[in-house]
Amino acid sequence: MILNRGGSRYIFMFSIFPIILSATTDFDQGVEKFNKSKWKESYKIFKRLSQNGEKRTDLDFYLGRSAFESGNYKDALIAFERVEIETDPRDDIAVNRVKLELGRTHLALGEFQSAEKIFREVLDNNPPENVKRKIDELLNFSRQKPMKKSHLAISTNLEIGYETNVNSIPSNENMTDFLSDLNGKVTTNTVLVKTEDQKDSLYLSQSGNLGIQFDFSDGWGLSANILGMNQNYFETPENDTIYFTANISPLYRDGSYRFGLPVRFESVKYSNQHLLDSYSIGLKGSRYIETQFVKAIIFDVFTNLKQKDYEKTNSQDSSIWEYGLSSTIKQGQKILFLKYGTEHENSKNNQISNFNLTDKIINTINIAYSDSFLEKTNLSFGYLFRNVVYDDYEALKNYNLKIADGCRLDRFHSLKIGFSKEFISGLSADLRFNYIINDSNHVPTDYSKSIYSFGVTYEF
Repeated sequence: MILNRGGSRYIFMFSIFPIILSATTDFDQGVEKFNKSKWKESYKIFKRLSQNGEKRTDLDFYLGRSAFESGNYKDALIAFERVEIETDPRDDIAVNRVKLELGRTHLALGEFQSAEKIFREVLDNNPPENVKRKIDELLNFSRQKPMKKSHLAISTNLEIGYETNVNSIPSNENMTDFLSDLNGKVTTNTVLVKTEDQKDSLYLSQSGNLGIQFDFSDGWGLSANILGMNQNYFETPENDTIYFTANISPLYRDGSYRFGLPVRFESVKYSNQHLLDSYSIGLKGSRYIETQFVKAIIFDVFTNLKQKDYEKTNSQDSSIWEYGLSSTIKQGQKILFLKYGTEHENSKNNQISNFNLTDKIINTINIAYSDSFLEKTNLSFGYLFRNVVYDDYEALKNYNLKIADGCRLDRFHSLKIGFSKEFISGLSADLRFNYIINDSNHVPTDYSKSIYSFGVTYEF
């Protein structure tokens, strides 16, 4: 039995020796790539070793530096935070070194207040003169402009899904304001067309997004974005939709404050016909705040002026004034988004009493939460509530008896649950479920629907 145990011990040692040798060899290869400034290659090696549970005191630091130099700032931040936890607080040199890397990473992410706070902590530790000069340069740099002069983001998405009650309202919430009243065509002096029987359909959606940001001197910048989406229904092609939007916004940043002047154009094609164009200009102010427990809170206050121009008839042309506020709260990988907005829509033309679908007030509450777990895996929840009050439109409580019930009131609820996973760099897949209820005292627009979808996104 002793010999057997000894033999087993030797067999075990020889079985794990190739694994140890392979891991050591991989680490040395990563260091070699790192020393040659081949950041992307070293990042892939150190990332793989970290995922495989490799235990080395310097692995996280190499991983963080490689991630930073290759532009993967979020991974760099996570790695440096692990280094900070592992660092002996009595070792001032090591503490200052990792704090400098953390500060630079927050700066690259645009989290200027966090970066300045960390740099101040290093200065409080009385670092060498060359470190002080470096920190002064970074602090001056953060006050003047972001670290990246320009940033380009391109992504494409392909989604297939199944939607119930297609003819009630579009599945894409961006177009709810444009398409929600299409069934409300006047046929007599008292009654609207009754909503058709429920139709269900598979759909295929393709979309592409292009975003770019330029950062100039003295805190000035410019951001622009273009998004296009084409959604085709297999069983109900009359609901096919094409949506296009482009926006540009001059920006100004002063410390933790940021201001923008967004200008947007939107165009919708529905059922193979051009439906309308929309134009808007707004003003937006943001404030970045840091607390003891939450790393980043962004408060946005915004207002927009918009106008809708319909293609075939100008009777529904309108002007809209929107205002509200939002907040994005970040803690580690957890992100909570809250938004409240109010829209006042007014017709640009005279409307017939009791048939006015244009004049209304819309109050919106949007809540979204996401969190990452395991590796490159994300779980998200979202809830959207929209309360719509029509100023001069009589609700139809009973279609057959043509009984009216005061002004029309719609309460739109949308609940979303999503699960996404990044399989390789830039390529991710997601599963989503969306349940929608429109609670209305106007019978033709009282409905519920479900949407199931699977999508693939690639970010260049």
